[in-house]
Amino acid sequence: MTLLDVRGLDISVAGRTLVRSLDLSVSSGSVTALLGRNGAGKTLTLHTLCGLRAAEKGSISVAGQSLAQWPRKELARKLGLLAQTTEDPFPSTVMETALIGRHPHIDFWQWESDIDRSIAGTALEAVDLAGFAARDISTLSGGERRRAAIATLLAQDPELFLLDEPINHLDPPHQLDALRLFRARADAGRAVIMSLHDAGLAARFSDQAVLLFGDGDWLCGPTREILTETNIGRLYGVAVREVSWEGGRTFVAV
Repeated sequence: MTLLDVRGLDISVAGRTLVRSLDLSVSSGSVTALLGRNGAGKTLTLHTLCGLRAAEKGSISVAGQSLAQWPRKELARKLGLLAQTTEDPFPSTVMETALIGRHPHIDFWQWESDIDRSIAGTALEAVDLAGFAARDISTLSGGERRRAAIATLLAQDPELFLLDEPINHLDPPHQLDALRLFRARADAGRAVIMSLHDAGLAARFSDQAVLLFGDGDWLCGPTREILTETNIGRLYGVAVREVSWEGGRTFVAV
C-alpha cells in the first residue's frame, strides 16, 4: 500500500530552491533514508511532507488523499514527526511527555485511559526508559531526552514515521537500538522516512534512499543502487570508499 505519494515537489527558502520537482513514493513496510549536507533541505522536506510548511509547487498525497484535505487530528494518526530538536516549556514527567503521543487517539475533553498509559509505558520500555516514568523531563540528559521523544512518537503509533535525525545525541548502542526499532516497525507494516548523516547506517537499514544536493538536484531509488561511492562523494564533496563485509557495507572518507 502506498502511504505517501509526492509529485513534482519544489522546496525553497530565502529565494533558493533546495529541492526541485521531487517525485517520491513510500509504501507500507519500507524505510526511506534521506541524506544531504547541512542546509540541503532535509528538515524542510520532512516538514513539508507533514504539512508544517507549504510547498512551492507540487502535490503530496497521504493514503490516497491530498495532504491538505486531511483533518489535522486524523492526519496525526496517519503520520508522525520526530523533530530534530525538542523543547519542554512546561514541567512534566517522562510518562506525561510520552502520553502526548496519545492525544490524536483521545476524544476531545477526554483524559488518558489505562490503555493509553499502557501504550506509553510500552514505548518507554522500547527506548530503555522504563524506570524513568516518574522523572521530571528536565532532569534527563540529551540522549535520554531524545529517547523520550522517540517514545512519544511510538505512543502516537502513526502509519508513517517521519524522523529528523533520529539518532541525534544518542550513543552508539542506542543509535542501533533506535534504528532497529524503526526497522522493526516498518517490517510490521508501517513506513519510515528518516534523515541521516551516516551513509553506512542508511545502507544497513533502508530500502530506498533520497539524496538531496541542495541546489535543486536529487537522486532517489533503491538503496543498493543509489548509495555508491560516486553518489556519496558528490553528495558530501569528499572522496569516499565503500567497505564491505558479509551482510553489510559502509562508506569512509579518504
